[in-house]
Amino acid sequence: MRVGVVGLFHLGCVTAACLTKFGHIVIAYDEDPQLITHLRQGFPPIYEPGLTELMNAAKNSNALHFTHDPSELKDLDIIWIAYDTSINELGQADVNEIRNRVIKLFSYFKNNALIIISSQIPVGTTQTIKNMFFNENKEKQIDCVYSPENLRLGKSIDLFLQPDRIIMGIRSESAKSIIKKLLHPIVDKILWMSIESAEMTKHAINAFLATSIVFINELATLCEYYGADAHSVARGLKTDIRIGHYAYLTPGGAFSGGTLGRDLNYLVQMNKAYSLNEAFFQSVLLSNQNHADWIQKKIIENIEDLKGKTVAVLGLAYKPGTDALRHSSAIKISLWLSSQGAIVKAYDPAIQNLEPELEQFINLQQDIDSVLYSCDVIVVGTECPEFLNIQLEQLDTELQKPYIFDTSGFLSKQLKGKKTLKYFRVGCNNEITQYNSDY
Repeated sequence: MRVGVVGLFHLGCVTAACLTKFGHIVIAYDEDPQLITHLRQGFPPIYEPGLTELMNAAKNSNALHFTHDPSELKDLDIIWIAYDTSINELGQADVNEIRNRVIKLFSYFKNNALIIISSQIPVGTTQTIKNMFFNENKEKQIDCVYSPENLRLGKSIDLFLQPDRIIMGIRSESAKSIIKKLLHPIVDKILWMSIESAEMTKHAINAFLATSIVFINELATLCEYYGADAHSVARGLKTDIRIGHYAYLTPGGAFSGGTLGRDLNYLVQMNKAYSLNEAFFQSVLLSNQNHADWIQKKIIENIEDLKGKTVAVLGLAYKPGTDALRHSSAIKISLWLSSQGAIVKAYDPAIQNLEPELEQFINLQQDIDSVLYSCDVIVVGTECPEFLNIQLEQLDTELQKPYIFDTSGFLSKQLKGKKTLKYFRVGCNNEITQYNSDY
């Protein structure tokens, strides 16, 4: 099948590349000519393990074609809308941007084309787009379906090609038949439902995950004051069959990145639209916001003055395995440290350089030894597996009893019993003592 994929940031690039693995010919469109030039040269706009290789292999075999000319979408029976939704610092999405970009392509949609929408949009938007198309193009028909993206930075290729399930909101049997052909290798993973149910399912999943994170972090704060170990408590929760091992119940930092906050904000706005007084989702956002400054609060409590002190920040990216800095909590912490007069050094194995506006505040190092050398404070910003190889002997010889702030306890096993280190993590009573656990 010949398929158009529209919008070529993370979601679009992964979708376009992976569809070629199913044997389809993909026309990948974005209105940004510079982006298309970079993609044709083999450089995706964001790092994702395996994406560059998959894209270039598909391009070289003529299975993937990049274009900024919308007329190349005219003869396609299937158009997959994959624009990433812009999110501001408060987690609020600009839905109008998505809608306006799709509207500009209406005249290029073939009669009876199937439009698959995977952009992150509030419930009701898919039908709104279809209605707007009909109002502007009464001589043509399109069918719209909604399939919420199921990707996670660092694991997106595997999740697309081998999903646990796919949510697909449809209106017609004809759409169902076409989608079965399109996703034939993984059609047995599809959960069919109405469009509105599919849109709401995406909100529900992210809101539930966000609630789990906020729940365990609020509980962890109580643990810090009452001498309990929140990680042991989390272990007790996860071994309850009604909760499960994979629950988002690891004490650590506030959720960031915009995705979870976006869907919570959607639900808050939906409540307001019908003058409902439910306050739960708003409370989740507020609690997460309060917890977001945990590292800053702990540093202020334990270090009298940061001015002139050297702080090593381990990891800057939003998630390990990617170079995405947008909405990164590690970047926010680094900028705060700099504002307090600290000398901020940072290392991230996936990041080779920083934008000029960040370079003046953050001194990016090219190896772990350089960032750790002679530092007074260590902050674990991103949980990169490489940091698990840090040698305790190295810390003993290079550091002078540093403070280590590690929200989720990523380095806790290596540091267990190191009495020379002042180690802090969420959910434990870390009154300048070595790592202590009740198991």
